[in-house]
Parts: sequence; structure tokens; C-alpha cells
Amino acid sequence: MAQSAARSPGATGRGQGGTMTQSPFPEENAMQRRDLLTILAGLTIPAPVIITRDRKAWAGRDLSGLVLRDIDLAGADLRGCRMIGTDCTRADLREARLDHAVLQGARFDGARMAGASLAGAAITDCRFDHAELAEAGFGRARFRDLIDFAEADLENADFRASTLSGLMMFEGSRMAGAVFAGLRCLPWIESPTSTLLCDGADARRIDLTGIKANLSCEGADFREAILVGASLDFRPMELGQPESRERLIESVVSDAMFQGAVFSNTRINGVLHA
Repeated sequence: MAQSAARSPGATGRGQGGTMTQSPFPEENAMQRRDLLTILAGLTIPAPVIITRDRKAWAGRDLSGLVLRDIDLAGADLRGCRMIGTDCTRADLREARLDHAVLQGARFDGARMAGASLAGAAITDCRFDHAELAEAGFGRARFRDLIDFAEADLENADFRASTLSGLMMFEGSRMAGAVFAGLRCLPWIESPTSTLLCDGADARRIDLTGIKANLSCEGADFREAILVGASLDFRPMELGQPESRERLIESVVSDAMFQGAVFSNTRINGVLHA
């Protein structure tokens, strides 16, 4: 299935995630063009429907470089798809299946992805900022380099047993109830471990059980968070012995809230709190 007409060789993307492409058609009517619909669906159909919930043949396809902005992919089976430089800005991917997909330099900013499954996906240098990802599943996904979830809705999202070698940015995101238990943060560049940037995030009831990571959380809300067995490094400084673990964190992180958080065998900047 030829895809070259939907690719633009001149555009460049972010970081080392590969090339990003632009639509060959004017942006205001890019998704209305019948020739693009033919490329995507293999037949001529009325705009704007391109892939329906019942279309199963998309699993395992190479969708690299395609411009899929504002497209309706709700419920689509995209398991194992290759999406390098794919632009899914504002796409409707609710309940879509992207398990074991390869996402590199792809854009999902503003996408509607509530309930989507990305279990086991390889995700490198991708944007999910301002996306709707409530209840989305990232279990056992492999994240590399810069992953942008800023201002995204990640309430009750599941990152269990995933791995990170890079920086995940959750600035201003809504991630109450999200589960990161078992997330493995691997070395990245010159740091011995990876970093979660959660400044200003709503992280109430977040589950960080057993993770080892650098954590930035100025102005974040971690009330009732679960930190059992976690090892968290906030920033290098000499710590005294505040009267409570919550006060200890407050002495390290400005304006963060940890009231009611669960600590057990938790290390904070190398200090064990049993």
C-alpha cells in the first residue's frame, strides 16, 4: 500500500526521535482530500471517516510519516504498528489498541486517548501533551528519551512494570490515581537513573511503589500517594531530621503536598524511612 504521497521529506522533528513530516496538502483541508483517503483506506470513501472501529487490517502496518491529525481512530486495532514521525495531533484514539506498537518521534498532542492500550509499546521521544489519557494502559511499555505528558489527563492511567530511560514530563498534568508501581528507571545520559518531572501536577493517590527515580515535584499535590519501597532523589542537599517524613520532603521540595502519603521502606535522597 503506497504511503509516499502522505509524506513530506523536508520537515524535521524533535530530539533524536527521527523526522517529523507535514501534510502535502493545505492544513485546513488536509484530511478532506479524496486521494489521501484512498491512500489510507485503500478505497474511496466519504470524508472524514478513514479507519472505522471494525477495520482489523491495520494491525502491524507501517504508518510512519503519515499525517493523521483530527482523524477518527476510536477503537481501531493498531497493534504492532510502526509509527515513526506520525502526526496524530488531536486524533480520536479512544479505546484504540496500540499494544507493542513502535512510536518514535510521533505526536499525540491534544489527542483523545481515554482507555487506549499501549501495553508493551516502544515509545521514543514522543509528545502526548494536553492529551486525554484517562484509564490508558502503558503496562510494560518501554519509554526512551524525552516523553512529554505536560498538561495531559492521566487519571488512573496504568504504567505498571514499564521502563524509562530518559525524562518523562508531567508538568501540570492531572494524574490522580495513576499507577507507576514497578516502573524501572534506567540510566540516561550521565544520570544513574531517569527522571519524572511532575512540577505542578495533581498526583493525588498516585502509586509509586518500588520505583527508583529522580523526582521533581515543585508545587505538586502528592496527598495520599503510595511510596512504599520507593527510592526518590529530589535534589542534592544536606537533610536534617524533621519531625515527620512529610516535613522532610517539604524541606526539600517547595510547595509540594504529601499529607496522608504512605511511606514504608522508602528512601528519600538516600535516607531510609521504615
